[in-house]
Amino acid sequence: MTEQPSFKILIGRALLATLVLASALAACTAGPGAAGPGGAAAAPLAGTVWTIAAVEDGKGNLTPVLPGPALALTFDTSGRVGGQAGCNSFGGGYSQSGAALAFARLTSTLRACADEARMEQESRLLAAMGKVAGVDATAEGVRLLSASGQPLLLLKKP
Repeated sequence: MTEQPSFKILIGRALLATLVLASALAACTAGPGAAGPGGAAAAPLAGTVWTIAAVEDGKGNLTPVLPGPALALTFDTSGRVGGQAGCNSFGGGYSQSGAALAFARLTSTLRACADEARMEQESRLLAAMGKVAGVDATAEGVRLLSASGQPLLLLKKP
């Protein structure tokens, strides 16, 4: 017959397991200013206006936007986002908690671009916004990131 662990040992093990679990959960929780998917500090976006400087090219690289009308992104203080994608305007909701960022219910006008390259860029921009899961601040500006930390958009102050 095997000997059963004492009550003190069982309580000690339960306490240790609780501490390990609490530490793991604390490490996974991103608070304000916490590191985002890319590892840098979060940038608070409420009440800010940005120029979109680069868009992910579909191959994992940020490419500068085409010359021409500025692509803009505005975050208001009530959880709404809007902007100019090139040929069309767009808008919807957003939520930010520290380094976590999500867009919701994004809609866009449906004008066609006369320039095929501009239409392609706009399509990539709107697709990238649908994949955004985080934000971080860099020396270049603010990057909007995928869940894996891949930069999707680079924003700069106008």
